[in-house]
This record gives sequence, C-alpha cells and structure tokens, in this order.
Amino acid sequence: MIYLIDVEKAILGFVGLYDIKPGKGLKLSIVIFSPCDRRRGYGTDALRLLLPYLQKKDLAEEIIAEVSNTNIGSLSFFAKAGFGIVERKDDRIVLMSKLPLSACP
Repeated sequence: MIYLIDVEKAILGFVGLYDIKPGKGLKLSIVIFSPCDRRRGYGTDALRLLLPYLQKKDLAEEIIAEVSNTNIGSLSFFAKAGFGIVERKDDRIVLMSKLPLSACP
C-alpha cells in the first residue's frame, strides 16, 4: 500500500506499508523526495493521519521501520515517534513500535 504525501497539489513523498500481516504487523517506509522538504513536518503529519487508521482497522499491532545507519534524520524521526531499535544488521537499523503509539513526533 502506498499513500502519497500531497501538499497543495504537489506530491512531496509517500508512506509505504508492506509485508502486511493483518492483525499482527507491517513494515513502514516514509520518503520525502526533496531534501528541502524534509524536517518540515510532512512525515509527522502523515504518521499522525495513518496511525489512527491502522488502529481502527486493526491492521497491525507492531510496526517495523528499517533505516540506513547513516540516516540520522530518519533515526531521529522514528525515535521521536516512539520506535525503538530492535536489530542492527550490516548498514541497516531495524526499529519497532507497538500500537497504540503513546507519542508521535
């Protein structure tokens, strides 16, 4: 599943949900295409809209995000959203959170 991040009729990025195991878990990606659009709250807003939907539809209890270990911005974003590191593999860090998230960036 892909949800576009559309601001004033411009597509700035997307939220991707994949490896969905209904009622159990899913993997999440948030991508903001242009570096000048990052750190402006678009990912935060997308997550705030998506989480209640996931809870209402009982799609997942756990959400997994995988991030490059050099992507400090994404690591910070997911940490602020309540995700914790569960695994480090090669050049990737796997983060996880359980719904409901108590905090959202």
